Amino acid sequence: MCCVPRLGPAPVQLVPVFEQILKPSRPEGRQGETALSPLDQVNVITATARSWGFPGSRLVVAALEAALQATIDDLPFLAGRISKMKGLSLGSLSIVHTGAGVVFSMQSSDDVGVAAMGPASWPHPCITISSPAIPFYIPPMNGQRILAGSDPLMRVQVTRLSDGDILAISISHVITDGVRWPALAAHLAARYREHASGVPADPSHLLQPTDRRLMSSADMAVQLGCEEGVWRSHRPAVAGSLSGYWNLGKLLLSNAWQQMELLMLYIPAAQVAALKQLATEGNPVAAVTTGDAVQAACALLLHAALDLPLLPIKPRSMAALVQQATPPGYSGNAAYMLRVNLPPGTQQPAPGDGFGALRQLAGAVRAATAAFRASPEAGLRELRDAEALVAAPLGSMLSFLAQARMPLLTCTTNYVPQQQDIDLGLGPSTYQLGMTMPRAKDMAVIRPACHPYASGLFAQLCLQPHQAARLRRLPLLTQLLPQATWVGAAA
Repeated sequence: MCCVPRLGPAPVQLVPVFEQILKPSRPEGRQGETALSPLDQVNVITATARSWGFPGSRLVVAALEAALQATIDDLPFLAGRISKMKGLSLGSLSIVHTGAGVVFSMQSSDDVGVAAMGPASWPHPCITISSPAIPFYIPPMNGQRILAGSDPLMRVQVTRLSDGDILAISISHVITDGVRWPALAAHLAARYREHASGVPADPSHLLQPTDRRLMSSADMAVQLGCEEGVWRSHRPAVAGSLSGYWNLGKLLLSNAWQQMELLMLYIPAAQVAALKQLATEGNPVAAVTTGDAVQAACALLLHAALDLPLLPIKPRSMAALVQQATPPGYSGNAAYMLRVNLPPGTQQPAPGDGFGALRQLAGAVRAATAAFRASPEAGLRELRDAEALVAAPLGSMLSFLAQARMPLLTCTTNYVPQQQDIDLGLGPSTYQLGMTMPRAKDMAVIRPACHPYASGLFAQLCLQPHQAARLRRLPLLTQLLPQATWVGAAA
């Protein structure tokens, strides 16, 4: 028996049941490699996890093991390892089909039920970016060991509790991004239903990955009909500097030692609708969406908590995660940090004019998104940017980002409006939690609310304690989101 700290008021007494390595069953699963796109390679030291709770239901563990084995045989790169880095650049990385395997484990506890993974347990008063207080039901991943090729790219864990089961999957971010996560989960779920019921899996639910090298500026230019565009002249000079290395050192120390607070804000559906109405009324930018309004509101709150000007004026920008165009069937990473700002000379809103700030920033998010969608060359420039980053030595790349990019970034928003459930034949899961390892600070992660909350959104924020305290006192918070409430420990 072991005592595992968790996000919540008390530890959980867990009993390990088993841990095993599942490897490809066919020789071809231990041969070859999977090439990675630049957008995959820049994510190699991060990991991402999803978990689903099913009170009142039990997984058929033997069927899950068989399903995972079948999924590994379908997609042998899941059981591979990252290749050795050549020339100190991320651009040399691929997934070697070593057949080293995927970790499959099970643990149990009679102390608690599945409600222990509910939203009240998610906030936490004391974490660091490097030590993100991973919940007891999510298998941890180590990005440095993954980069070194010594750790698996995927871990699957069942946690059997007093009244039901939790399924959690952790993967290296090189496997896929948040938008394509459901396709990987659907593949495993289809194989699970097949082995649990004996009905063959629907082929339309199974991944058929394409060559990830097609997610390059040259190949995408052909697909988008922009072979001769001005995007070809865009290739930033990625070089390290003394000031960049200094900034990088401070950032790494801060990630390791700076105490942070993980906050969760619940925004009811009626409040979301009211926020959109506030953002659209009198806005000169047409077609502002719910997502634009919610991201703008969260960015304004982050700016105020960080003691920054409310509006990002060029050259400073906030970033909103959007998706780039991809080759058909692409299953890797395609997220892009869309820079959003107001033109130089724009005046900050008058004190107390939160509604005016909301309209301006929501309009800027909509205008930037529309411009990006309308211009294939914008996506090609970003691919050129990623290609330049991964071609540079890793130290130079990190120094460049710490000096030339990060100081100009005010905050980031990550908005996913749809619940990412998994169909195991058990009905909808009651609880769903996704997370990245390490945590991202100065970011608002916006997801659909889940039980026991009514429809609406959760906004997760990671701030220093004094910034979190400032946020709770902000008049802007009650002005923009009067119906919002703090979740769990943040309440």
